[in-house]
Amino acid sequence: MNLKQQDQVSLKISEITFSEILPFWSNQLWQGRQSLIEPTSQIKLNGGYDLEFTKSKPYFIAAQILIHQNLQTIGVLSGFKTGVDQFRIRGLWVDSVYRKNGIATSLMHNMFQRASKSGCSQAWTMPRMESWIFYSKFGFTQTQVTEDYEFGPHCFAIKAI
Repeated sequence: MNLKQQDQVSLKISEITFSEILPFWSNQLWQGRQSLIEPTSQIKLNGGYDLEFTKSKPYFIAAQILIHQNLQTIGVLSGFKTGVDQFRIRGLWVDSVYRKNGIATSLMHNMFQRASKSGCSQAWTMPRMESWIFYSKFGFTQTQVTEDYEFGPHCFAIKAI
């Protein structure tokens, strides 16, 4: 669906809760996931785990459209601080019907702003390799490819913000 041609549609990026993002992650993005889906991930940039990440305040945002008085979530994303100046972006999903309309781009820019306001100068992520082209367009640089996690292969990627 082309949002630019749709009558009475407006895109809104809103902060949501973990309980609101969880159904999109578990039923769409990570359908069939074996490991527990938590608000933050303990995975460190380039592998390994850091339990301190669970203490970080996560941000959850949704792209929503209002069509004839009905609010519908069509995309989600989260992020959280993973170090003094690093911020992890995680869990990007956009409904396939609304892809190629700038929804993911709007979500990413919103999260970059949140990272910057958190005092971070770098953002990192761990996208599936099948999604790498999207992330490369934002200036992310691959640091490592891995098959150590569910839904792999993935790459670790970082960028200055």
